[in-house]
Amino acid sequence: MSFENPQNEESLMRERIGVIEKIPTGVQPKAEVVLVLLGERQASEMYIPNKNNAPKAAEDLIRIGLFAQIIEADEKSGSADIAVANSKETLEELLQTKPNKNHRRYGELMGYPSTAIDAYLGENNAERVSNEDQSRLTENLPDVLHHFILSKNNNDEELAVLNRWLKLIAQHSPELFDELYSKEDSDIFKKRLNL
Repeated sequence: MSFENPQNEESLMRERIGVIEKIPTGVQPKAEVVLVLLGERQASEMYIPNKNNAPKAAEDLIRIGLFAQIIEADEKSGSADIAVANSKETLEELLQTKPNKNHRRYGELMGYPSTAIDAYLGENNAERVSNEDQSRLTENLPDVLHHFILSKNNNDEELAVLNRWLKLIAQHSPELFDELYSKEDSDIFKKRLNL
């Protein structure tokens, strides 16, 4: 990539995001992988409803500069999961990190704020917000992006992360952003983000 011509850089990023947008999966995994591509997250896992599409999806992700490996194919449902990362080392670490065994490291790889991870684990004197407060605080955000528990004392900063992620998706992938919301809600949220 050339840093001398910002238009070429922007065009190349748009092409790479276009590849992600065409992968046959839902909006959530696409949005999360866009965040990996943009450097907001180190890694993600992409659910592919039809496992027959997983090899091409993994190849496409590798072609655009990410690191990807099919990690699981479910014979019963016919689906597959792909581990996606911004580096070979991170991919290898993600493959070794089990979300139900190493919550902290898995959350870090997913880009979750450390305060939210602390609240989830009940560590460092962090407390979770109640389920009602979690719902109230995230009611204007699409469900697909708030996979971490908010903490009582740092939820403003944690919500800022979610809003930053949404703004990046709106700027770099308007189509995905519009899929996250109904058209009416999308326009309202774009105004709120000053887009």
